[in-house]
Amino acid sequence: MTLSQRIAALSAPDRVMDVAIELTRPDVLPHPNGLNDGYVLSGPNNAEHGGGQGYLAPCYTASIDAAVRLIPEDWQLRVITNHRARFQVHLIRRGRWDSVSADAQTECLARCAAALKARGL
Repeated sequence: MTLSQRIAALSAPDRVMDVAIELTRPDVLPHPNGLNDGYVLSGPNNAEHGGGQGYLAPCYTASIDAAVRLIPEDWQLRVITNHRARFQVHLIRRGRWDSVSADAQTECLARCAAALKARGL
């Protein structure tokens, strides 16, 4: 099961999945305390947090603002629908005919799943 499928299968926000998403970013490492506390460790070349710094992974599965940051630069949000208490998000790639969609229990989860699909995760 891909990460995007695991996110789409959730029924509520999940900090372990937030950490799993953050670990897909370049130069981010697992925190020595484990995954359940929400912390990750910046690698030696991490420009945003500095090398070797522990920080809380963004709440991708609970925050629309954090979920939007997952959408790759060459993709854009096209449609969000709410049907039968589930959200569906469609993304299209600018200048191409590529598109992805994801269906999930909440809007944040659907945005995360679609963005991860666009990234091939």
